[in-house]
Amino acid sequence: SPVFVPSYERPKSILELLRKVPSIWKTCLENKKGVFRCVLCEESNKQVFRHMADLARHIDQSGHHRSYKCNEGTCPWSIIGFAARSEWARHTKHQHLNEEFTCSRPYCNKKFARRDSYKRHMSMVH
Repeated sequence: SPVFVPSYERPKSILELLRKVPSIWKTCLENKKGVFRCVLCEESNKQVFRHMADLARHIDQSGHHRSYKCNEGTCPWSIIGFAARSEWARHTKHQHLNEEFTCSRPYCNKKFARRDSYKRHMSMVH
């Protein structure tokens, strides 16, 4: 189960906590395929960010509370956290349980962390 941090124990700056761990900070500055969204902002005012560091800055500025922390100490989400238990569960399943789906076609053997990615590969490539 996730590490639950009550609001009265919330650090003053998530951004500063991220900067204290060089390997985590490096991850927070990397580009990703998609974007990070603030699920706590109103539906009409969803905030979108290209980097985790920008999301962390937004959380600090907005005062949002994300109680569900990843259990993996080397993961940025152990500091940033999730607003809902379901987000935490999805993250843990897809990032830390190391479930793999391997293409069984000869000479392919490509590996996927998610079943939907594997299925997309099979329908588009094979």
